[in-house]
Amino acid sequence: MNHERHYFLANYFFLIMGFVSFCYFFYDAGRLIPFKRLSAEEVSHSLRGGDFRIAWATGVFAAQKDVEKIFDDDALKQTDVLKNTQVGGQLSLYPPQWIMVVAQLIPMGYDRAWPAFFWFSFFLYVMGVLCAYRVLGVLAVVLALGFSGFWNNLIFGQNSLLVAGLLLFVQATIIARPWLAGALLSLATIKPQLGFLWPLYLLIAKPVSKNKYVFISAVIATAVFCGASFFFLGRDVWVLFFQHVHAPLERLTENFDTARADVMISTYAALRLTGLSNVWAWFGHGLVGIIAVFILVKTLRGKSSREIKISTLILATLLLSPHAYSYDLVLLIIPILSLLQYCRINGWRQSDLEIFLTFYIFPAFISVINIDFRIPLIALFLLYGLYHLSVLPVLNDESLKDDAVSKK
Repeated sequence: MNHERHYFLANYFFLIMGFVSFCYFFYDAGRLIPFKRLSAEEVSHSLRGGDFRIAWATGVFAAQKDVEKIFDDDALKQTDVLKNTQVGGQLSLYPPQWIMVVAQLIPMGYDRAWPAFFWFSFFLYVMGVLCAYRVLGVLAVVLALGFSGFWNNLIFGQNSLLVAGLLLFVQATIIARPWLAGALLSLATIKPQLGFLWPLYLLIAKPVSKNKYVFISAVIATAVFCGASFFFLGRDVWVLFFQHVHAPLERLTENFDTARADVMISTYAALRLTGLSNVWAWFGHGLVGIIAVFILVKTLRGKSSREIKISTLILATLLLSPHAYSYDLVLLIIPILSLLQYCRINGWRQSDLEIFLTFYIFPAFISVINIDFRIPLIALFLLYGLYHLSVLPVLNDESLKDDAVSKK
């Protein structure tokens, strides 16, 4: 079989797989997509929007300048969007800059704000995929929309989809427009637990010709973003945020039964589900984290492509964060499409296909893996994927040529 025929059949297979996946999830959870303005009944009694309702409740108090209630569990539960639903208000780990953004949506009303937020995140996600993976074209979009991680995020109504879109645009602009990439990266601080390794990338990843501009831009833009929240919400909200920032971690360690461990993806949570103590779970989590960081640093300092390096960064982040959930796996679209792009250029191996299919499918079965198996399978999947990407042979990856051109 000739080379062109081989790639035509591979693309045909993945297009069908993505389309079938999209149809399956749309049939199962398509009712959650807000095609029209929500009715009063949906606003008051349904679960439409999921965890976005908690963010909305914090935004309500922020708009009222009642910052004390932003981190008050009981006060959150008494807001209109939470008191008649099963979405429980919890002490928020949302940083003030995200609360400030949500507060700007309050005048719209929840019935309009949730659809607006979803479709903006959706548009950013799709356009980010197109810009970051132009060589894949429509195939990338079909796979992105059929990806189980995307639908997982939709079910929970989390802002990880927005962060995924931002990081896709960071990847697309980091060489040609480093100042823009840094500004976009600063916006991703609305979910800091998904971006805390980016400074490591910018400081040590090779080639480093333009990383310094991204770093400077990100620092300046983050200062402006946080400063705007300080100006809009006041100093007290930051003081209260740092006073409560430890609460989710305390809930995880001291009240593990209330932490929704069935949808968590961290090594720590998986080991606690096996019956191990808090100390041993932290030991296991730390061990996996050390291995992940070692592989990440080696990859960043190597000759892998920009896409592969960012993909290993994403995987290491998911492995290191003890408070990561299934909805954060929407970020796996970056390693998935990076691997697909690499194999389209350099050819497929059996192990490549195994990693691709595993990453594409397993986010749909997080609860089953956690409850029925009760072993850290998710962490093993992510760690093996991280290792696999780190040892991919550097052959004909086109992004390396882009990096070389940027040095001139």
